[in-house]
Amino acid sequence: MKRPLLLFLLVVVVAVRGVRIDSISPSRLSKAGATRLEIRGVGFSSDRLQGGNQVFVGPFECSVIDHYTSDTVVTCEASPGDIGSYQVSVLVDGTGLDTYCCVDYDDSYSPALMAVRPSAGPPGTHVNLIGDATWRIRRDCGNEAAGPNDESCVGAVAFGDYLCDTGAGTDDASSVIDINRRMDRFPGYSLFDVSCTLPDPSDSQGDMMPGLATAGNVNVSLHFEASLRGGATVIELDAYKGTRKGDSYLFQLYAVVDSVSPSLGSVAGGTEVTLQGRGFPDLSLGLGDTVDVDVAGSRCNVLSSNFTHLTCETGPQPEDYAPPPAIEGVWPGMRGLEMEIYKDAEDEVSGFNGLSKLNNTITINNSADGSFRLIETAQWDTPYNLTGTGRWCSKSKAFFIAPTPGYYRFATSINEYGTLHGSWLLENGTAMSKQLLISQGRTSRIDDFWSLKEEQWSPSLHLMAGQPILLEGAHCVRDADKNRGHFQVAVRIPNSVGSAQSLPEIQKLSVSGDNQQREQVISYLSGTGTDDIVLNMTVTTDLEHAWMLVQEYPTTLTFKPSINGTNLGKGFNVSVIESEQSVRLQLAQALDASPSEVGVLRWANETTVIYQIGLESAKFPGFGLNVEIVDRANPELPFTLPPVPSA
Repeated sequence: MKRPLLLFLLVVVVAVRGVRIDSISPSRLSKAGATRLEIRGVGFSSDRLQGGNQVFVGPFECSVIDHYTSDTVVTCEASPGDIGSYQVSVLVDGTGLDTYCCVDYDDSYSPALMAVRPSAGPPGTHVNLIGDATWRIRRDCGNEAAGPNDESCVGAVAFGDYLCDTGAGTDDASSVIDINRRMDRFPGYSLFDVSCTLPDPSDSQGDMMPGLATAGNVNVSLHFEASLRGGATVIELDAYKGTRKGDSYLFQLYAVVDSVSPSLGSVAGGTEVTLQGRGFPDLSLGLGDTVDVDVAGSRCNVLSSNFTHLTCETGPQPEDYAPPPAIEGVWPGMRGLEMEIYKDAEDEVSGFNGLSKLNNTITINNSADGSFRLIETAQWDTPYNLTGTGRWCSKSKAFFIAPTPGYYRFATSINEYGTLHGSWLLENGTAMSKQLLISQGRTSRIDDFWSLKEEQWSPSLHLMAGQPILLEGAHCVRDADKNRGHFQVAVRIPNSVGSAQSLPEIQKLSVSGDNQQREQVISYLSGTGTDDIVLNMTVTTDLEHAWMLVQEYPTTLTFKPSINGTNLGKGFNVSVIESEQSVRLQLAQALDASPSEVGVLRWANETTVIYQIGLESAKFPGFGLNVEIVDRANPELPFTLPPVPSA
């Protein structure tokens, strides 16, 4: 009676241990992940309910797609990884294991997303995603290789949880992606420009998908098919925008109000007001969305809201309420920046003194053909795709409304020269009319608001919460040979509470295993809202390796302070579990300073440690800090990897 049982057990053991990988396709992956690997062989688990297969590319997990998996084929989606060559390991039902050498996380299969333009808009906005086209993308997506439709090139484009319509399969590739573009505004030998349209269900028939196109800040994912097999793009740090609360995003979807009814109501309140438009949250879904409405200085109590209609009940009008006063004959109203582009106007302007001619003696109507007017609703920036405008000029104006009370500073980035004027009311009612805030005569690169220092910055202006200031910009381009030129405006907002991204992020260090390449990402400095030097330094890891960061095997860092870019040679080691007091004393000693002149804050959770360094700029001009990872633990895998075969 026992013999059949023993034979049965023997058969089971042989089947589990008989795992064999015959081939893997593709052999190159995007370092941003999402590449679909197809692993062919025998002995894989066919249990789609329990998920008996586990796949690792080196130390990086590849998530198995069960409905594309059988006992001879395993399909998985790669995680983000570091550039390099790695063995692929398939673990079946926790016991059977085979490895295959090797697949590569490859730069040429890792296109970079550099910008989303525009970076804000209402439902239905047409969006362009601009990035660095690797040679693989140029080969897959060129007009000769793209095939009859876009499905062989551009894959899914998602804004938040919802797809952006590329029109793939309905037109040729050139309607969705433009390859080999050269744009002076963006660096790179060859760029891609993917276009898509955000959903706008306002005119749809019947029920719409819950939450679709509701206003909010979202991130963007772009995938390529063909030889990239769904590989995702690497998001460059410069592509991100930030909220005042410190949250990062790539696109802001905002609501639009088309009408308000009725237009009159009682000052005692109690009037039901209906707003029609698109992008309002559907509060009946219980998704945690909120919406606030103010009417005449009083909160309007929201009674109901869906995508196209919002109804609220007005409160009593405050006795001291007064409508906002006009500034230079205009009032702050809906979102938007008014801009005019004047083709071939620089010859007549001919320098700073002539900028006042724009929208005065030089108008759209009397300028060369190709001049135009537009309303920009995303950010203060001239169009990035201007062509054939020669020695062109621009005039723009918009209201900035202070979100909090405090001192504000505005900044410009200009190619080639320009000015920024401001008009506002002082607290005593005195009108400050067309005050010159910035006069920038030297060129700065796109998104560079710091290299020319004070030439790019306005004086500090004290504004109350909700106070508007009318800003007017003018600029010209002298270079007629290239499609150059830009005019950008930024603002430094006061913030007394330190938080990630409200202060300049100097370095981000990614903590991972020793068999992974070290990653150090340097981002642009951003304004701090004070005259002190305040820096953030972030160390982060994933949940799988959290124990290497703050638990039993803490990571060690080296802090290397510098002045004006020169290393002081007084670096010191810091464990990520070390107290802020200890770091403060060591930094003060390295700077020959009193501990009272140095501030250090430390914040940590399971996967992140943030150090915030503060010093008085007058006492430490040009202070900088470089941080390096000097000691990390080895990663642990659920099994032992065999050695990599020698070449």
